[in-house]
Order: sequence, then structure tokens, then C-alpha cells
Amino acid sequence: MDDGSGDIARTPRNLYASALVLALAIIGGMVYVLVNGMRMSTVHDPLMHAALGIRHEATLAHLGFEEFVAGEPNASLRDAWDHLERAEALAQVMLQGGMGNEGYVTPLEDGKLRQEITGVLVQLRAFRNVANQRLARHETGVDGQLTHSFHAIYWMLTTRTDVVRASVQRTMEHEVAAFHHTQTVLIVICLILSGIVGTLFHRFSVGMARTVQALKERDEELSARTRELEHNNRELEQFAYVASHDLREPLRKIQAFGDRLVEKEAAHLSERGLDYVARMVAAAERMEALIEGLLLYSRCGTRTQPFAPVDLNRVAREVLSDLEARIHDTHAHVDVGPLPTIHADPMQMGQLFQNMISNALKFQEKGTAPRVKVRAVVHDDSLDLNFSDNGIGIPEEYTDRIFGVFQRLHGRDEYDGTGVGLSICKKAAERHGGNIEVISAPGRGTTFKVHLPVRPAVLEQAA
Repeated sequence: MDDGSGDIARTPRNLYASALVLALAIIGGMVYVLVNGMRMSTVHDPLMHAALGIRHEATLAHLGFEEFVAGEPNASLRDAWDHLERAEALAQVMLQGGMGNEGYVTPLEDGKLRQEITGVLVQLRAFRNVANQRLARHETGVDGQLTHSFHAIYWMLTTRTDVVRASVQRTMEHEVAAFHHTQTVLIVICLILSGIVGTLFHRFSVGMARTVQALKERDEELSARTRELEHNNRELEQFAYVASHDLREPLRKIQAFGDRLVEKEAAHLSERGLDYVARMVAAAERMEALIEGLLLYSRCGTRTQPFAPVDLNRVAREVLSDLEARIHDTHAHVDVGPLPTIHADPMQMGQLFQNMISNALKFQEKGTAPRVKVRAVVHDDSLDLNFSDNGIGIPEEYTDRIFGVFQRLHGRDEYDGTGVGLSICKKAAERHGGNIEVISAPGRGTTFKVHLPVRPAVLEQAA
């Protein structure tokens, strides 16, 4: 079923990328607006005021000189010269930078405007010279030509100043227009990106809802299949238990009648007949052992006990007591270290220790006394039970196979058994949420490491 998980996986990346682009566009637009706004307020405005200041100061200087020549009673020649000096200072500021009437003035960068301002400065100096000459001639009463030159230079000065002011104004208006255009473009881009982000977010939300629904349906399907599988497993285990239990009765009859044949009819049987009866009884005994193993394996899944505090030291003592005769006959030495008390199934812990130690005693080279060590390693949130022996060892390629039901690596003539013991151990470990690791090599013994994820709260190190 295609639930669009591929699109959903890509959508967050697209969403994050678009959101990042949108954020960068907004930040870039804000920086652009800030920089250009500051440029217009700190560059063009002072230049515009400086140009207007030149025009204003030159006009006041011209008016002052005219009033003085005309003999106005309140005319001040000093004020006229001051206005002219301020006009020249403003022209210098526009060329070189400095404080103007409305704050700091950034030097003009446009080459053509710099030429115009230089021309204004030349005209101001010419105006100063003509004003000096006119005032000198005025005292002698002869100033006709100078008066004409005075007015002509003033007219050229104001004309050139107006040209500069108009040029600065056009530049400013052009940048304002470009600024507004860029603002519009940025707004459109932000709106488009916002639409993209909104669309992606909507797709992501819808897709996520579909994915959640699909996952929910799959989870329900998986749960149903799991319940069905567990039910089938329980039925199989119950069937194995019932079948094994029902097989024991006819098997006992076979053994009983075989024994009677040997006891009461031996005189009437040939040597071959007695051999057949002996084989039949031996086969029945092996079958009984297999059925008993199958029953034990079935009980691991059908007759479990609730978890309770289990003292593993006591479990080990009981197992060693059951195996006392074999330990004595094989001259074995079993060394059991301090073991903790854990929260577990008591019966399954007994089966685990019984099979592990029994196998360690069984699989030995002839004439070798078994040496078995049982140790516990307690971690923060788990427990390792290590069963080590000096036995024949297991080839690496068979370390998984040995846990299969009725799996044997050796014939019955070499070692007795049903091939169920390690299967029971594995099932017990798995019921406790653990597993079994095998460390072995032929001729070098074997260590079975039983990993149990036991909570620290239920671990009590034995004193």
C-alpha cells in the first residue's frame, strides 16, 4: 500500500528549505530597507540641504551687499561677508565632507556633480572678488560696469547652484523610486514564498494525517496478526502437551509387555527374539524420554508461573542436589559463585540451571573430570549468568543450531539425551526478555552467557 511516505519524507525538507528562504528574504529585505533608508537620510538629505544652503546664503549675501550700496540704514556689511563665507564652506563640505546645516554631509561621489560644485565654488570666489571691487568703486562713485558684473556672476552662481540641487534631487527621487520598486518586489516575493510555505505546510499536515492513519491501520493489522500467531502457538503447544501426554499410556504398555515377555516367555524365545524384545524396550525408553522432553518444552509456554523473587543460590543448591549422583560418578567439580535474588519464574530458572549444569557434566572427553563454574555478573539494568565448562566444545557454525528442538550434534551412542534441554533454556531466557550467547571452540570448553534484562530494583546481591 502506497501511503505517500516518500512524499511526506520530502515535504518537511521542502518546508524547512522554503521557510529558510522566506526568512532570508525577509531579513534581506529588512536589511535593504534599513541600509537604503539610512543612505537616503544620511547622504542625500544633507546634500540637498547643503545645496539649498548655498543658494540661501548666496542670496542673503547678495541682498546684504545691495542694501549696503543702496545706503539702507540697517545694512550690515559684516553679515553679508558672513553669508558668503558660509556659502563657500557648504560648497567645500559637499566636495570633501563635513558638518553641514543638517548634520554630517557625505562627499559627493558623482563626478559630474563634483564638477558642478567646483564651478559653484569658483563662482562664489568670483562673486567675492567682484563684491570687493564694487564696494571699493562705490566709495569713489564709479561702479556701473562692476554692478553689471556683480549681478551677472550672482545669476550664474544661483543658476549653477540650482543645477546642483536639481541633480541631487533627481538622484534622490530615482533612488526613492528604485527603493519603492524593490520594496514591492520584496513584498511580492515574500507573499509568493508565504504561499509556498503555506501550501507545503498544508500538504505536510494532510500527508502526516494520512501517514498516521496508515500507521494506525498497520499497527492494528500487526496486533491482530500477533494475537492470531500467539493463539496458534498456544494451540500448538497445548496440542503437543496433550499429544505427548496421551502417548505415554500406550508407551508404558509397550514397555510393560516387553518386560513380561523377557521375564515369563524368555524360555520360548530364540536368541534373536530376545534381541528384538530388548531393542523394542530400549526404543520405548528413548521414546519416553523424547515425550518427556516434549512435555517439558511445552510447559515452558503453557504452564508458566508468575514472576516472583527467586534466590538463585537456592536454585543452584537444589539442582546440585538432584545431580549429586552424576557429580559423584564423574568426579566432577562444580564451583558456584555468589548469586543474586531476582524477579523471575521460579520453575523456569530451575529448568535453566538444571539443563545448563547437566549439559556441562555430560559433554566431556572420556576420562576427563568435569570442571563447571557458575558466575553472576550484575549490571545496572541487567544480569549475566555464565555457565562455563572444560568440555568438548562446540564448532562455531553450530552455535545456533544447538538451540533447535531435538537437534543433536552427536549420536546416542556417544552422549545420551533428547536434544530438548537447550531449547528449553532458550525459551526460558526469551520469556524473561533475554537471550543466550555461546562462546566455545572444539576442545576448549564452552561458556553459555545468559543475558537477563532484570530491573535494578529487583536485584538483591546475596550476602
